[in-house]
Amino acid sequence: MRLTRAFILVSSLGFSPLAHAVYAPIPDQEQGKDLTVSITSGVSYNDNIFGASTNAISSTVFEVSPKIAFNTSLSEQTFLSAYARPTLDYFDNRPGKKTVYSQALDGRIAHAFSPTSSVDVTDAYSYNQNPEALLNGTAVNTDQTLQSNELDAKFSFSPVEKLGLVAKARSVYFDYTNALLGRQLNRFENLYGIESDFALLPDTKLAGEYRHQDVDYSNSPATNNKHSDFLMAGIDYMAGPKLSASFRLGAEYRQRAGLS
Repeated sequence: MRLTRAFILVSSLGFSPLAHAVYAPIPDQEQGKDLTVSITSGVSYNDNIFGASTNAISSTVFEVSPKIAFNTSLSEQTFLSAYARPTLDYFDNRPGKKTVYSQALDGRIAHAFSPTSSVDVTDAYSYNQNPEALLNGTAVNTDQTLQSNELDAKFSFSPVEKLGLVAKARSVYFDYTNALLGRQLNRFENLYGIESDFALLPDTKLAGEYRHQDVDYSNSPATNNKHSDFLMAGIDYMAGPKLSASFRLGAEYRQRAGLS
């Protein structure tokens, strides 16, 4: 599927009624502003709007997408951000609906308990009517409307001086509104893991990670559900102020319910 961007127009307006310290990284155009309003518009050409393996349909796509973003430090230890982005797409050659609507909502809060421990939680919701390529073997359907929600949580801490640990979790839900697609694709994807690094020497660190993932389908779980375990170890070496080297070795074991 080829997508060619013809032009993009972006404008923005920012408001900063109160001065706050920046607690966490935010986009450059939003720094120093509590509230930012922007709009993006563009024209593109897609030679396969449904991601079909045969009988591809091409179309010119006109898009407009405003965005409202809010970033603020609630305190010296707590940072909050949120944004809303609705998107309207018009296809000049599309069966059924030519105008489709999508939206994205995102919220994040990060808090530092101490200089060596912090928690970071992000929730992202999206509603997408814009057709997308489906999984292999799935019949093309003009109504590919999808809702999804992703919740990410990360807790970083250092129990001893040279050891850093990060516990993380992620839960993603996919919900297709079309009954046929929903029976095949609706699912939860849950991931849990822990990362670590240990300062072996001033210029050498050991690194490791373990994570477990469960993919649970709402229908036909006996044949579709998947589970995996991933383990990685490595070493980071600072050879100089501008030169570093890293080595990683990992393995993943994945099991599908229908093949057990």
